Amino acid sequence: VYLWWPRNVRAHRRKVELKLSTGSLVAVDIPVLAVIRTQDEPRCIAHLGPSVCGVYDHAAALSRFCTGADLPISQALLDQTLVAGFGNIYAVETPFICGVNPHTPLSALSDVSALLSIAVALIRTNARRGPQNTTGQQLHRSRHWVLSKHTHQCPVCGAKVNRLSGSDSVWHRRTAWCTMCQRNEHMKVDLERAGNLLRSHPCRDLVDLRTGRLQAEVMEPVQCELLSSNEGGRKNMR
Repeated sequence: VYLWWPRNVRAHRRKVELKLSTGSLVAVDIPVLAVIRTQDEPRCIAHLGPSVCGVYDHAAALSRFCTGADLPISQALLDQTLVAGFGNIYAVETPFICGVNPHTPLSALSDVSALLSIAVALIRTNARRGPQNTTGQQLHRSRHWVLSKHTHQCPVCGAKVNRLSGSDSVWHRRTAWCTMCQRNEHMKVDLERAGNLLRSHPCRDLVDLRTGRLQAEVMEPVQCELLSSNEGGRKNMR
């Protein structure tokens, strides 16, 4: 989805074109489109958890998130009925940044709030800026610590990065983790590690990485920016 007019995209690929007071909203190559009346929205989204990019209340989101106590951390992040918005980038990268194993049950983690706060700060910052960057390096591009299949060694300690395909993962999405940094016995978010890995990331404006607490417990919906990017021109988040 583009918040500008994609000049090089032919008309047959532009499936939805909405003229707005501030510009255009253009959807390219979307396979299915369903339109509902505003009054019917609750019927379609009532089962979803709190939106991490909408009006965000951390206490309410944390309470809902913790109902997935028996789920592995990454599966809980992907479960849209707990909190809505996280995709696989954050299900893989957040545990790595926090130094915990993606397979660890959420209930075994001693500070779930810190993990959720870091994930929320990351996705809200990236949603506003555009590129889904989790490293703070080359912020104009989507850059990740271990998500890429080309990353074979941990960028922190050099140990092997383990991988599972979507067909082999319990939550049916590909995943990756460091065999040393994310050992099964690590049950606490490593805030020092998170602070080091995110030292250049603007998400620090939203979360205090010394305490793992968000700067504001309640936040307004994310306002997206248009960016100049070398990954396809002026492009916004999907």
